[in-house]
Amino acid sequence: MARLRLLLSLRGAVDQNFWTSIIHFFQKFNRFNKSSLRALVITDKFIAKFDAVNFKLLKEPIPLQNVSRISICPEPNGLFVIHVADNDIVGCAKNAREEERIGELVGTLLAQYEKMKMRPPMVIVSPTLSVCLGGKTRMVRIFPADPTQQAVFKKNGNDIDLICHTMSAA
Repeated sequence: MARLRLLLSLRGAVDQNFWTSIIHFFQKFNRFNKSSLRALVITDKFIAKFDAVNFKLLKEPIPLQNVSRISICPEPNGLFVIHVADNDIVGCAKNAREEERIGELVGTLLAQYEKMKMRPPMVIVSPTLSVCLGGKTRMVRIFPADPTQQAVFKKNGNDIDLICHTMSAA
């Protein structure tokens, strides 16, 4: 039933925004440092955020040309930042097999830029990532967690803490 709701919601979004195909999708945590799960869908033209329960589109999709850069961590923890104006997308990609899939995400995005003959965003690989949320710059710090624990974002003063475990290479 949940899968049917997702497919119907995606079909409606495709019809509204003239997308031709969905390239990649995964779940993420929201930008307000809460641990509410979200679905992030990357299409051939947009990045869209959906509610993970009822699969409603949460905001207007972000055109790919609005992405200025992508930041990822060298450790296999699923952390990524998609930099967009003054409100970046900060997430920790997870999948059922506990595999690190960030390389696939970045490769898919860059291939789409090449396919559309657009200048690709810069990719930054760094153990410390900075993000801009609501016009304020913050640092993301990573702390280890028990392998059974879900990844959690927590506000820590002006910074963001990601408590997560290391994933295996896919």
